[in-house]
Amino acid sequence: IIYIFGNNLNLESDYITITILGSFLFLLIGLFDDLFSLSPFFRLGIQFLTTIILFSYGLKIDAVDLSWINTDLSPFILNKSLSLIFISLWVVGLTNAINWLDGLDALASGITLISTMSISFIFIALDKWELVFLSSAFCGGIFGFLRYNIFPAKIMMGDSGSYFLGSFLGIISIEGLTAGIDNFSEQINQNFYNLEIFPIHIALIIFFVPIFDMSFVIFTRIRNGHSPFYPDRSHIHHKLLNRGINERSTAIIIYAISILFSCLALFIFGIEGKVYFLTTSFIIILISMLYVLNMKRFLESNYTDRKDLS
Repeated sequence: IIYIFGNNLNLESDYITITILGSFLFLLIGLFDDLFSLSPFFRLGIQFLTTIILFSYGLKIDAVDLSWINTDLSPFILNKSLSLIFISLWVVGLTNAINWLDGLDALASGITLISTMSISFIFIALDKWELVFLSSAFCGGIFGFLRYNIFPAKIMMGDSGSYFLGSFLGIISIEGLTAGIDNFSEQINQNFYNLEIFPIHIALIIFFVPIFDMSFVIFTRIRNGHSPFYPDRSHIHHKLLNRGINERSTAIIIYAISILFSCLALFIFGIEGKVYFLTTSFIIILISMLYVLNMKRFLESNYTDRKDLS
């Protein structure tokens, strides 16, 4: 990769330290929740406290890109307080969104894999190689875990695993997607030239599935007069299962939706040159992965459909 894309690599930032530290702290929160069943409000409080720690270590956003709404709009500058609030909501929100997807075998891990592979191409385009290497190692770990997490799962990740995956995505997306204004707008204003700007529209599209699922569930529960933490079967995968679709097919359908939105995000971002060919290969690999997952029922003699388990 270094030979193909150049040798101008900057590996001296604190990206890796912040990402590993933050993900490990969220993993500990999930581990204690697995062991002691912590209160939802207590968990949220600890999660927000963790983002404050990460903010103090240098995780921040200077501004949010608004040119996707109107090309005449300038980036919305965030002061220190607004930056902390935005980062806290983003990291904690995405962490819990991935956690809520973990109600179906291989769903949370598969969506995390697709999303991480997608943003890795943006990291390459922005020459953030330390994050490319880190996310590649992360994807390798998920691949190994996914083999035993596909329905019928032999290994469960628990809250510790889903918190680790979600916090990793939240932190690395803030670090990796932020860039100078020239990456998002042709109109370069000197006042914003040195700012690191977060393309929120790209992030929302890449993480469309977990964000939409969490938003839909919260809206449904509040509309029914329940707490957002009230356990029910209002998730997207529950809706598909209720229609008679089996576990594996449900996961594959949601994977396909995630791949579609990831490709849309990469198209909007404007992947060019050599990265374009990598992106094309990525799409082919993911489509092949869906085919292989669907073929597992024919390749494994001990495969059992959901209906046979009920």
